[in-house]
Amino acid sequence: MAALTTAFRRSRGAVIKMKFDKSNEYMADGCIGSRCKEIFDGEDDRDPDDSMRRNFSIIYRHCSIIENRALKEFGLTGRQMAFLKYISEHPGASQEELSRSQCIDKGAVAKSVKDMISKGYISKKRNCEDMRAYRISLTPKGSAIYTECRKEAKATSKKILAGFSEEEARSFGILLSRAADNILKEIGGKNL
Repeated sequence: MAALTTAFRRSRGAVIKMKFDKSNEYMADGCIGSRCKEIFDGEDDRDPDDSMRRNFSIIYRHCSIIENRALKEFGLTGRQMAFLKYISEHPGASQEELSRSQCIDKGAVAKSVKDMISKGYISKKRNCEDMRAYRISLTPKGSAIYTECRKEAKATSKKILAGFSEEEARSFGILLSRAADNILKEIGGKNL
């Protein structure tokens, strides 16, 4: 095994030990990126269910890290970026629609909407058909930020799918959507 260099970084108040080989490739818990040495050697005797959950976790955590770095300069979170995407595709959406589309509780949506309004990314106007509800739209500033952040998101997706053929990437997306639908059915399609 190559000589390792150890580095430390802070994450959510905890210090995480990171190892790098000579080529400066990140190694964690005996893994290179998201592939374990056992897989390369054909000795992966782990439970496939554990492996699947582990890989979902790796993809989610590391995509969140990359996404949050890119969004930090705009004062946005990954969740807020998802809201901007939905509002961009559904101008005049209500907070309830945002909540349903992202499977996030209404309180969290309200907090994010208030924050994005204060930063000038979205505006909200009372719905004339239902005076209790509001319609949310992107401001020109929000539209420009969304366009810029979308470029970053596409670049990250491209990195995730490196080495995949177009057909494999499309199949992977379809399979992930089916898995998400299955878990939503399991919890009754309710927000967590």
